[in-house]
Amino acid sequence: MATQSEQQRVCPVCGEGSLEQRIDTHIVEHAGVRGSVPLYLAQCAACGSELAPATEAKMNKRAVITFRKRVDGLLTGAEMRAARASMGLTQAQAAALFGGGKVAFSRYENDDVTQSEAMDSLIRLCLSQPANLRELARRKGVVLPGEARNAGKLFDSLLTRNLRDIKHSLDVQLGLGSSEVRHAQPPHTQPSVSTIQAWWKRVA
Repeated sequence: MATQSEQQRVCPVCGEGSLEQRIDTHIVEHAGVRGSVPLYLAQCAACGSELAPATEAKMNKRAVITFRKRVDGLLTGAEMRAARASMGLTQAQAAALFGGGKVAFSRYENDDVTQSEAMDSLIRLCLSQPANLRELARRKGVVLPGEARNAGKLFDSLLTRNLRDIKHSLDVQLGLGSSEVRHAQPPHTQPSVSTIQAWWKRVA
C-alpha cells in the first residue's frame, strides 16, 4: 500500500493535474543579516499553479529556522543531532539532561523550534568536556551509556570477591584452611585413617 508521500497529489486549483515538488530560493533577513534559503513549492503539471501545501510549508519553516540559528550562533538541527550522537545520548536522555520536555530534542533536531542560548551553551560545554556531562548526569540522576554495563561488571567483581572471602572464612572456621590439615594430605596420595579422624574432629 502506498504511503501518503508516495501517492499522487491532485492540484486543488484545477482538480486534474498532479502536484510536483520543486525547489527555488528565497531571500530572508534576520538580525540584519541577509541570506538565501531553499523555497519548497508544489507546482501543478496541468495548470502550472504554484502552491505551498502542508509538507512544503513545514520544510520552508524549517529552512528559515535553520538560517536564524546560524545567524544567532546556535547549533542547527543537524549539529544538535550530531552533538547528541557524539555524547552517546538518546533524545529522551538529552531532554532529561538539558531540559525542554520529552520530545524537545526531536523538535530541535528537525529545526521545528529554536533552543535557548543557555541550553545551547550547556550542550557545547558537555560536548567539549565529558567530565561536565558526567557531573550533570549525576546531578540529574541520568544513567549514561556504558555506566550500567560498568556497574554490572563492578557488581560481578564484588560478588566474586565476597564469595571468595566467605568461602575462606568458612574454611578457617572448619579448620580447612590450617596448615596442619593442608599438609596432612600429601599431593596425589590417599589420606590415612588418622588424618580423616583428625579432620572429622575439627569439623564435627
